[in-house]
Amino acid sequence: DHLDEPSIKLLARQNPQMRACGPLGMVELLRGMAPKLAVQEAGWWQQFDLSFLASAAPFELFELPASHWHRRGLLDLNEVLWGSLLLRLPDGRTLYFAGETNFNGHFEEIERQFGPLDVVLMPIIPTTLSIRTYNMVKDYFKEKELDSSKLMCFFTMADLRKNMHNEIMEQLYKDKKFFQNYIPYLSDVEKMVIHRQPIEEFARSSYAAKCYHDLWTEIREGVVA
Repeated sequence: DHLDEPSIKLLARQNPQMRACGPLGMVELLRGMAPKLAVQEAGWWQQFDLSFLASAAPFELFELPASHWHRRGLLDLNEVLWGSLLLRLPDGRTLYFAGETNFNGHFEEIERQFGPLDVVLMPIIPTTLSIRTYNMVKDYFKEKELDSSKLMCFFTMADLRKNMHNEIMEQLYKDKKFFQNYIPYLSDVEKMVIHRQPIEEFARSSYAAKCYHDLWTEIREGVVA
């Protein structure tokens, strides 16, 4: 997350053939971490060249707008473009990753350019503020006459020791838009930052690892269906 330098170095070392795709201004930043890393840049609304994957690339990848600023030091404000990504499969299905962004007009422009997105995957922390945000998203779907069945949600940082979390989850599960599996609020989840590894690498038999695995399986089956 947030372009962690040790993680980039580890990925480049373990995957010498890896190629990185990112927004304008990313080449100098990434090669400062991993000098031999192949990096391809794109501006907003531009498509990445994926011909290096195969004679027929398995998907298309686009760099799209986001509403945010970039800064890693005192003197590099907005030297790297901030963006979002859209992946489009050969059958036309789309997966949109908004990244860290404000709610702004670029969402409607992306929808106009690429048509209604097939899946909107939304994490929800079971708190009262998240309920408000979730209801705003549902209202947006209704206002724009979007297919609400494309909204797929899951709970994260769920602490079943708290009555409020239990009550909110029970309430929102009734909407039939939430996956049954969730990400728990446990120390093993936080330790991924310390170990700089996926949880299944250092705590494979833990309850938290099982939760991640079960949620991913459910999301994968739900998206394919």
